Amino acid sequence: MADILDFLDIPVNKDHVHRILADVILDCSPHTSLMTVGVDLLLRSAHTIFKDDTGAGVLVHGRDEQEESVFEVAGVLVQHTLPPILSRNQIPKEKPYLASQSVTIAGLGAECFLASIHAVCNIHTMFSTRYRNLLPFSMETGPSGPFLSFASWYVTTLKATDRRTGLPFGKAMDPRGVLQEALERKGVHTEDNQVLYFEGLHGERPRQWSFKPCSPDIFAVGQVVQLQVAFGVVPCCGGGKFQMVANNVPVPRMRPLRACGIRRRAGYGLQEPFTYQGEVPGGSYETCSSTGK
Repeated sequence: MADILDFLDIPVNKDHVHRILADVILDCSPHTSLMTVGVDLLLRSAHTIFKDDTGAGVLVHGRDEQEESVFEVAGVLVQHTLPPILSRNQIPKEKPYLASQSVTIAGLGAECFLASIHAVCNIHTMFSTRYRNLLPFSMETGPSGPFLSFASWYVTTLKATDRRTGLPFGKAMDPRGVLQEALERKGVHTEDNQVLYFEGLHGERPRQWSFKPCSPDIFAVGQVVQLQVAFGVVPCCGGGKFQMVANNVPVPRMRPLRACGIRRRAGYGLQEPFTYQGEVPGGSYETCSSTGK
């Protein structure tokens, strides 16, 4: 991760990223943009906390039919464990049911990203009013500012679901059957665990975007991605304490929370390729690609 962060920290690259992020943010609805709930009044007036029988909680919105609150946030992908799964080494050896796909994004000091960071802290503060033993929220920080990380498990444990037959992982995620073999009888791949991937296609006019389904192997470090994320609180192992978790990405699709009919939709890989200016001897720069192509 250090190499890409060094390249991103070059002023011309940072400015380029800031322009793309500004374009993406303008395409977001203010009702779903994460940075919006950085304002405490907007967060508490539109969202509440739903607690289940286990003590776990989730941020929801709506009064009559509460739905899980889903927010959009954009940043540069600096680290990920996205599919495909090609080797058993990509799955935890001791507890394979904890296998997950995760992404870490950075904003390089962009105001919209810093506002999203503030929003996450604001959400944590709101959870702390209902969970006295909530662990402090911490995030990794680099030379170019803080990062945000989100994850989603591949399976739901058998203890947490009454289903015994799950959905197929699919060739794009598990082309060699590694996940299927490692997680058989360990958990079930349900709708709650599904992640959908989309590629953003830039139109002819500024801020004109369309999206098409894509394979997860399209994502690479250095791309600007847009995520849909949700926030909840879960009990820690050993009991007594709770931890806030940020998941990508439950989408209720206008269905009540109690219906549990949710699908997951990961990030958008924006079609505009991320190129950066690498410094060469003599103090000049040359255009490079994060994919090496």
